[in-house]
Amino acid sequence: MQQQKMPADDGRWLRLVSRLLWLLFLPFSWVATAQPVQQLSLSDCLTYAYNNSARIQKSRLEAQRGELQVKQLTADGLPQLSASGQVNYNPTRQVIFFPDFLNGRPDELTAVTVGTAWSAQGSVNLQQLAYSPSYNVAKRAALASREFYQLMVEKTAEDLMLDIAKLYYGVQMIEQQRALLSANLDQVGALIKIVQAQVDNGFGRQIELDQLLVNHFNLQTQFDDLNLVYEQQVNMLKFSMQMPLETALLLTDTLSEAYQLPELAAITPSFAGRMDFSVLDKQRQLHELNRLRYKADNLPSLSLFANLNVLAQARTFGDFTESRSWADFSSVGLSVQVPIFDGFRRKSLIGQVDIDLLQNALDRRLADESFRLRYQNARLNLQSNLNKLEPLRRNRGLAEQVYQQASQRYQQGIAPITEMVNAETSMREAQANMLLALFQVKMAELELLDINGQLRQMIR
Repeated sequence: MQQQKMPADDGRWLRLVSRLLWLLFLPFSWVATAQPVQQLSLSDCLTYAYNNSARIQKSRLEAQRGELQVKQLTADGLPQLSASGQVNYNPTRQVIFFPDFLNGRPDELTAVTVGTAWSAQGSVNLQQLAYSPSYNVAKRAALASREFYQLMVEKTAEDLMLDIAKLYYGVQMIEQQRALLSANLDQVGALIKIVQAQVDNGFGRQIELDQLLVNHFNLQTQFDDLNLVYEQQVNMLKFSMQMPLETALLLTDTLSEAYQLPELAAITPSFAGRMDFSVLDKQRQLHELNRLRYKADNLPSLSLFANLNVLAQARTFGDFTESRSWADFSSVGLSVQVPIFDGFRRKSLIGQVDIDLLQNALDRRLADESFRLRYQNARLNLQSNLNKLEPLRRNRGLAEQVYQQASQRYQQGIAPITEMVNAETSMREAQANMLLALFQVKMAELELLDINGQLRQMIR
């Protein structure tokens, strides 16, 4: 009797502990499940990344720096007003020696102390650039650099969009792989129950059950590994978009087998929409403006100026309050600066710009060849995988049919367990090959859209 009561007591104790643990963790589970799931299409992800990515925000900060540089340069063409003042105390005043003409002794020198112990001076200076060819060209270059920084923002976004799109569909491919493995696990699990019942009733063989258990364990291990990879890919996608990692996501765009070819404009090579070429063209314009600016440095420049000064000398500091201690003077004029010889500095600068222009031409040619290569590879990849879709679809259907037949034959006792296990393995390979081809088709399409600069247009 005592042996029968102990398990009952243990059962009540375990139930009590489980209820307490459930009450303890209930608030945390409620917080975890209370967070709403965000449903995001590819366009939503691209838009979110465009608005929040640290890489794009850094480019925007560079654009702001460019705006400030434009203001800094244009400030040189505005009136420059400054004021200064100083007070001096002269413990020892200057002595000047000159012939004593006043006393009729020109051959003798007389020492005369000049100035006062205290002096003060104040001035206001105004300068205005009147004419400077170099400044005019530099101002044009500053305005062009503003456009350059804006183009760099779009180029950074363009480079990021392809990475996010690939991560997006990479997550979707793993999700579909998980769904296939889950269905296979259910099928093998159901078969294990049948064979287990047969073994328990003496109609089945233990070795066949063991083979099914091994197959089920391998499938479960693959499924668990896929779960880990799925979480890692989702976190990588969130990181690329700069989205909080705790955000729950549901991606709505899937890898559909009802694939349709993209529009002709998407697969026709046209690189005019790429920011890479716009950036290179703007760089060339900036180099040409620099060349003009260095040449303009050899031309004269004119500036207007005006000065207003006040000067006072006093024997004591208190004498400054007397109005007769102060005197003012002013000047207005035009200054001309004419470069004559700079040690061939200007010639060296122009030579450097010429090299920059040659490098820019090479960069543009290499970019054009690179995009043509990417286009050809993506087009071949798209066509190759499109051609494989229908055969792979038929092969998958055939593999699934073979597996169903092998399963039925095994349950009827006609076929050995190895036939069914091999059929299940072949079915999984056929399903994986079909899914991989769909993924490759989507990757090739994204490449074509990115090459033609159309992926950026999905940003809202």
